Amino acid sequence: MMNPLNCKEVTTRLALGDITIYPIRERLLIRFHLAICWICRKYERQLSVIGQAFTSSIVNLRHATDTGPFKERLVKHLTHRQNRSEDL
Repeated sequence: MMNPLNCKEVTTRLALGDITIYPIRERLLIRFHLAICWICRKYERQLSVIGQAFTSSIVNLRHATDTGPFKERLVKHLTHRQNRSEDL
């Protein structure tokens, strides 16, 4: 007999990533749980949206062309902090 998974077990597995790494039995239990639990389905969709947003932000960051001012501000900030710590 297959014991059903609870929400905590399902959401943990979903948060860890690709469920295809699990044995077929666990994948079926996850899919069965998602079929009956609207909260976990919503959580799965939210994870997908977060992943897509993260991916698009990384792509946008790679295509950013005006990084000069940011680099200058960062170097200035880090130099200032280093000078302050040396004064102490």
